[in-house]
Amino acid sequence: MNFQGNKGFKTYTCPAMATNYLGLDVAVKPLDNKLARQAINYAVDKQAIVDAVYFGLGMPARGPLSPVIWGFDPNRGYAYPYNPEKARELLAEAGLADAASGERRKQAAAAQVADTPDDAQGEAAPPPAKDPPKR
Repeated sequence: MNFQGNKGFKTYTCPAMATNYLGLDVAVKPLDNKLARQAINYAVDKQAIVDAVYFGLGMPARGPLSPVIWGFDPNRGYAYPYNPEKARELLAEAGLADAASGERRKQAAAAQVADTPDDAQGEAAPPPAKDPPKR
């Protein structure tokens, strides 16, 4: 049921104190590479997420604090505006090949396996998982 616009209900919106974020495990390849992490930040359309998940009732975060929390800096800009071209440039600079061929995923998986130590039995690490099916 849509409560907004329904004369039987009064609805209010107010700023939230919550900030949602995507955490990255920087101990895992290729996320241990700063350029790869920066590329991910540029590749994510944060406003599209706000629009799709929160029905436009929110704004992309500009840091760890919500605008209603003491200490929030209203002059702080967006560190990583949506810029897929910049993301591709950073991935190339990081040595990760073009995604259209799937090479980035393959290189990342190979690096993960190459850095995995052999187990105590002396067996080699398992091969990387197969690529997911194309849609």
